[in-house]
Amino acid sequence: MITIIIGSLLSLLLGYDYYFLGVILMVSIALLEGFLFYIFILRRRKKYSLERESMINSIGEKLTIHRSEEIGLAINCSICKINFKPDQEVVMCPNCKDYFHLEHLQKWMKEHFSCPICKYDFEILYFDEEQDESLEAYEPVDKEIIDE
Repeated sequence: MITIIIGSLLSLLLGYDYYFLGVILMVSIALLEGFLFYIFILRRRKKYSLERESMINSIGEKLTIHRSEEIGLAINCSICKINFKPDQEVVMCPNCKDYFHLEHLQKWMKEHFSCPICKYDFEILYFDEEQDESLEAYEPVDKEIIDE
């Protein structure tokens, strides 16, 4: 409908039959909008993936890293199902208490940001810390200052 109107206006202004120019104009606008939306999504995804990559690399700081000797070599990784070997870094899910090789959990987290067993959301570990830090900024007011 809009294409017909634009084509009609062009034919009135220029005196020729320019319906095809209306079609070309509408298609060009649609393609430009699609391209701009695609660029927006790419930029957003890149920013999100950099933040997520940083979170994945620091998961060992959020979860306690154990040496495989500390937890026992008879226990296996819940992802690969292979028993832990000496001197391997092992992490435990704070919710279900299952153990994982650190590198296997990091690999898993590139696709899923939750525990492979209980689906515990690991993002909670990051947001709880931010909330605690923001609460520390508000220190209680000293009563002596109020009394003065």
